[in-house]
Amino acid sequence: MRIISLLLSTRLYLLWFFLYQGQTLGAYFKRARVFITGYPRSGNTFLTKLLCQFWPWGSVRSHLHNIYPLKYALKKEIPVIIVIRDPVECYSSSVLKLGDNWFRKRLQYWRLRHWYTYVLENKQILKVDFEELVTRPEEIVDKLLTKHRIKIPADIVLAASNVASHTILNDTRSPYENGAPNVKKEIAKTKIKSSVDLTDLQNYWNEKREEYRCIGSL
Repeated sequence: MRIISLLLSTRLYLLWFFLYQGQTLGAYFKRARVFITGYPRSGNTFLTKLLCQFWPWGSVRSHLHNIYPLKYALKKEIPVIIVIRDPVECYSSSVLKLGDNWFRKRLQYWRLRHWYTYVLENKQILKVDFEELVTRPEEIVDKLLTKHRIKIPADIVLAASNVASHTILNDTRSPYENGAPNVKKEIAKTKIKSSVDLTDLQNYWNEKREEYRCIGSL
């Protein structure tokens, strides 16, 4: 499981991507002006829906959830924005969506550790704190747009935030699959959290959080 996760962070990812997407990674990023991603269930969809309302159509790439595309985008000088969430919350949400079984749990565990180790240490990556994104989305978006020399009036940014929030909150998928918070999901996540020890990873993230959080690094 760990080997699979690590291999897909190497050039073997190019073959997997071509077979899965039907195009090369180079073609996928050809018109990209920004790449938004993060570990699954980290608020990536919310941030993407927000920024897609302001960036030129077709220039935003997102949701590949793998380290190799990060390296590729950085090499091509495409700005990378990653949402960082408490790894315990991230882990439990991912397992809940993908399947609560031994194989899924172990695979997510190794992927999560590999992901956080790479992302937190890479200073080229612009990092957005999940809690700040969901509590102060207008402020985060304004800072991201300003950094990329896109100036939008505050009332329009607020309206875009409301649109993105409405889309997430009205997700029609099951309570375990959609991105909106709900009681059923939180109860199931509590059970999953008790099944694996992520203490070391969470402590590491807590130590790095202030250093790499969005407000300080933009």
